[in-house]
Amino acid sequence: MKVLQKFSVRKYGIVTCVLLCLGAIIGGHTYVTAQGTTPSPPKAQSLIQDGNFQQFEPWTFINRGDASSFASLIKTNQGNAMRLVVHVNTPYASWNAQLRQSFRLVGGQPVTISYQARSWNGNEVNLVLQDANGPDYTEYFNKTEFVEGSSWNTYTYTFTPQIDNPTTLIAFNMASETGTIWLANVQVVTGSLTPTTPVAGATATLPPIAQPTAAPTPTPETQPTATPTPAPTTTGLPPAIDSSWKMSFDDEFSDSDVNWGTWQNGGQNWGSGGNGEQQEYLAGECSEANGTLQLQAENKSANGKRYSSCMVNTLGTFQQTYGYFEFRGKIPQGQGLWPAFWLYNSALSGAPEIDVMENLGNNTSTYYATYHSNSGQQQQTYNGVNLANGYHTYGVKWTPDAITFYLDNVAVRTVTSNIYQGPMFLLINLAVGGNWPGSPNASTSFPSTFNVDYVRVYAMP
Repeated sequence: MKVLQKFSVRKYGIVTCVLLCLGAIIGGHTYVTAQGTTPSPPKAQSLIQDGNFQQFEPWTFINRGDASSFASLIKTNQGNAMRLVVHVNTPYASWNAQLRQSFRLVGGQPVTISYQARSWNGNEVNLVLQDANGPDYTEYFNKTEFVEGSSWNTYTYTFTPQIDNPTTLIAFNMASETGTIWLANVQVVTGSLTPTTPVAGATATLPPIAQPTAAPTPTPETQPTATPTPAPTTTGLPPAIDSSWKMSFDDEFSDSDVNWGTWQNGGQNWGSGGNGEQQEYLAGECSEANGTLQLQAENKSANGKRYSSCMVNTLGTFQQTYGYFEFRGKIPQGQGLWPAFWLYNSALSGAPEIDVMENLGNNTSTYYATYHSNSGQQQQTYNGVNLANGYHTYGVKWTPDAITFYLDNVAVRTVTSNIYQGPMFLLINLAVGGNWPGSPNASTSFPSTFNVDYVRVYAMP
């Protein structure tokens, strides 16, 4: 149904007529009251639902990829606004990762479309309005933007459709590049946009995602007090790579809870069968606070296991072949504790496995960097500062020819034989007990916490 604007116009002569005619010609609207003043434009009428992703029910996320090309989506509440995050593992056709919703389009009625986006590594966002049911999916509007940088940008367009269509589709296509795209505040309206929306192309008023600026909550008294550590640099690349490497995964852990759309609870207890571990992994032991992921181990039995703890992993949501994988964290201290950050093959075949960092809590001045292949394991032991006294950065650079481990951006070991060439996913866990670390004893403090500041992954050029 077309909407007709009614005007109350006094007879001000030929000048008023000319003004009205010119307004119609250029496609705008002129509003004249009986007193000759110009009031505010009408309020916007939203044509879509849930543009700020509070409920998400009107939206559909379609992932048409396979094992080599897939995306995942999460809804996160950061900076007092809901945002949507899309991770693209391997680039393919842009519509392989598509966010969409149907709505009614009215012909002859100007429509304004606006959304906010950001992407650290740089990604294309293709916005399309098209017929949802037609045999050839007729397009009414198509615009692609290259979104790059940590600041929010706002993209705004206005057009006038020529036909009515009650089954019009708005679609965001985002799978043409590897990396992560953040979306917020999608508007499709008639009339004026809401006043809080920035002008097209300007940096949005939404604040950047909060980065950690202080050390997390202190660990129990028997553990070392954390030394003040500056917040990590959020804009620079790790020294081991250059700008041709693009960020493909990032979690800064600034939410009010774990992003369970990206991470899964490690209830499978990988490794516990042969390692004699004594924990049960529970989602309730995983949380986010003070800008960190907190993996907590407690002296609390669960499902027949002596202790409860936390493991998170990205099996089924993120995997990658080759790249630079990095996390910044603070390990706990205590007999029987076994924190780790590692990569595991997506076939779950026992090996290969890349242990970026493992530590035994009875000696936090030593950590282990290990590559497990089908031909055996190659392990590097690092002895140095007490790693439980503060935050440290652990990384691995994995290429077709070599695997190099890093501690605080310094290479500590390179492996060049039997390099695995298949996809791997991420795991972070705090094991308790087992054949290697031994059981906790009276000196072990519970609860104990493994704090992770961020996890970042970069794809090879």
